Amino acid sequence: MLGELFTRRLLIVLGKGGVGKTTLCAALARAGGTSAAPAIVMECDSRASSNALFGVAPKFDPFDAGNGVSVALLDGRQALEEYLRLVVPGRALLHAVFANRLYQFFVQAAPGLKELMMLGKVCYELERRTDTEPSDRGGARLGWTRRGEGRRARRRRQSVAGHGDCPSTRSRRWGLIIVDAPASGQALSLLRMPSAARRTFGESIVGREADNIGRTLRDSRTTAIVQVTTPEALAVSETLETFDALAEMKLKPRAILFNRHVRVEFDERDIASVTGAAAASAPRSHLKELARAELARRRAGEQALSMLRERTRVPVIEVRDYAGMGSAGLVERIAADLALRVEAQSAGSTTGGR
Repeated sequence: MLGELFTRRLLIVLGKGGVGKTTLCAALARAGGTSAAPAIVMECDSRASSNALFGVAPKFDPFDAGNGVSVALLDGRQALEEYLRLVVPGRALLHAVFANRLYQFFVQAAPGLKELMMLGKVCYELERRTDTEPSDRGGARLGWTRRGEGRRARRRRQSVAGHGDCPSTRSRRWGLIIVDAPASGQALSLLRMPSAARRTFGESIVGREADNIGRTLRDSRTTAIVQVTTPEALAVSETLETFDALAEMKLKPRAILFNRHVRVEFDERDIASVTGAAAASAPRSHLKELARAELARRRAGEQALSMLRERTRVPVIEVRDYAGMGSAGLVERIAADLALRVEAQSAGSTTGGR
């Protein structure tokens, strides 16, 4: 299943706060990115946790974090200004627009505009091409990469796209884009925005752009929504609620990452064999209670795993719990595990096809 996920170019990852979503986004990027087909993690949280994991300062322009991975901070206001740099002719006029008090008020007051522009920025990065690639391969074109643009406009677009980037990220075509979405409730609002904007703005430029963004989100050949949960009851409950809300939006997750999973590897007989010889002693009695509590927690995790599989009917991918490991080491460890699974699945499918 992981191999199938990596055939999509856009992964939108969402989950309850605290379930390890940002760590898994970084690990997915490490596992799926290469120098030939690099990955980018686009962070929706202004605290830029993804940037911190890779040890780079948060910035709007894609920044090369090494090993086939770049990171960027999604910001609706900056995305709008980037778009306007491409469509407004002349710097003087552009500066006049940005300085205009009515523009400032509009950006702050317009409901959902920043969210829509954040998604537009994601789609722009999805459609970005290298200088040697054809400007159009068919399909829906978004506002940043308009059909029929002239040579001068195209040069301006490429210049703006590379403005402030590391040289290695300029005019780069990403092999994999991972959106580290906000917590579930906010993520749902973000994903609803294209449909809401389409209904509100109709056949206007904004309405058409919103429709293009919505089609990209629903295109299962390009985009996969991935949910993240842990075995805890609240996390599992929110995951199921979010899954149902996504279904109402006709957005079906392609996978659920079951993070911090610990398999049941002992039972009551094992506990009894350790504690039975001195059951009456206080230390052994305390050890017995701790072991039983841990056994109950692990069994609850197995039950949650089974329930997720039964209720959602989508692949649930287990991610081991590496307690006590630091953030950077944890990302690399999980990425290595994911990469090994992809290799094993690829080898299995090749063997099965012979």
